[in-house]
Amino acid sequence: MVIRIIMFVLIIVILTTTISANINSINQITNPNEIKSNIIKSVEQINIFNEKTPQKNVKIEALKPQNISKEINPEEDEIKNYFQKVAEVPYIPNYTSTTPKKPAQFWKDNYGDCDDKSTAFADYLYKRGAKNIKMVSITHESQEYAHACVMWNDRIFDPTAKPPIYNMEQEKYFNFLLKQGFNFRATYTYTPT
Repeated sequence: MVIRIIMFVLIIVILTTTISANINSINQITNPNEIKSNIIKSVEQINIFNEKTPQKNVKIEALKPQNISKEINPEEDEIKNYFQKVAEVPYIPNYTSTTPKKPAQFWKDNYGDCDDKSTAFADYLYKRGAKNIKMVSITHESQEYAHACVMWNDRIFDPTAKPPIYNMEQEKYFNFLLKQGFNFRATYTYTPT
């Protein structure tokens, strides 16, 4: 029993060292194909170790490499085109609900208000792997109406504005809205609906 425990601890130490060394080398690589290649090498090394090490009733499984995507940025044509498609969907205000439509419903209906459009764009960014996506709700000083947009990496994306606002500096955007009487804003991290 003691030998099994020592063997198990030894396996864990070796695996941790192998994975840690490969993670350190992965952190220095920026090419997604190189990262994927190094992960596969780590998995192969772990599998070779498992095959060569006699084990009784101990099963260690290597993690399979996941789809690794490159970091996305707003200058990509695919993102710009998707934003434009969202912006072109007809704007029809919904005064009966404060909950945005799910993106699939938004596309099925082919209309929506500012929070529906912003949610559709934020969801697309999220699915593409973007980080730091926030929903912004801005309220007019009269409390009679509000507006919603997306903030991604501290830049504003407003598919409802005419013309649509794409990748604008947030300070410029909020200062403009402040002059229009929008004096309260709430920001929260986007999570898929």
